Amino acid sequence: MNARLEKKLRLLAVIIAAGTIAGLAVEFAQGRTSVSSMVVGFTYGLLMCIAIGGVELFVLGGPMRIWLGDLSFTANLIVRSAIYAAIIMVIQLSQSGEVIAGLPRETSSQNFWFGFIYSAVIASAQRRRFRFATSGGCRFAAAPMGSTSSASTRLPWPERFT
Repeated sequence: MNARLEKKLRLLAVIIAAGTIAGLAVEFAQGRTSVSSMVVGFTYGLLMCIAIGGVELFVLGGPMRIWLGDLSFTANLIVRSAIYAAIIMVIQLSQSGEVIAGLPRETSSQNFWFGFIYSAVIASAQRRRFRFATSGGCRFAAAPMGSTSSASTRLPWPERFT
């Protein structure tokens, strides 16, 4: 296994853990503290994070990365949002949380839209955390000491900010 794949798998594990905890937290915050309700929250959190995290890391960050990078920010955002919405819609419509917990399927539109909005907000928050985690933090463009470029006349990193 190469280092890039190992890093992506570690990041996917963190995304899955955070999403699963968020799914449990939403169920708990709504006052649904029974075991079956926790199974529903756990299932939806797990499925959403596996699907969205996997697509983000291994599809959008892999084969589609160059194509998405050529798009404007707005077009990139629209494409990613459409993909996320499609994934969320499929998972919400399948009602897999209720099926796995052995509960009757809830057919009210209020429950569907609440789940959809919750999932979209969590996916958006995860996306921001993912981008921050993979951005490498602050980057400063400085030429190596002793190079002949015009940037080499800059002060070294500590003195530049004093």
